[in-house]
Amino acid sequence: MAIEAGKRRELDRMFKSKTWVTVRRACEWLEISRATFYRYLGDGTISGVHRTPGGRIRITRVSLESIYYEIYRTENFDETDFSAS
Repeated sequence: MAIEAGKRRELDRMFKSKTWVTVRRACEWLEISRATFYRYLGDGTISGVHRTPGGRIRITRVSLESIYYEIYRTENFDETDFSAS
């Protein structure tokens, strides 16, 4: 599954002059709540985040793309593809 063109342009703008983005910005782009983000972080669904010395979380573009694929790959999974014949 590829990231749609509109989402790709948003991502390009978001990282134009930055190496990291905040949880808030990442959640907006991923279209998930902060609670969902932290739940995914806690259960290992997402990884590759950086914690600042103050304890804040920052996400790289590569990590954000990886998180996107992980979240939407599982959401778009169709169990009927593997149903018994």
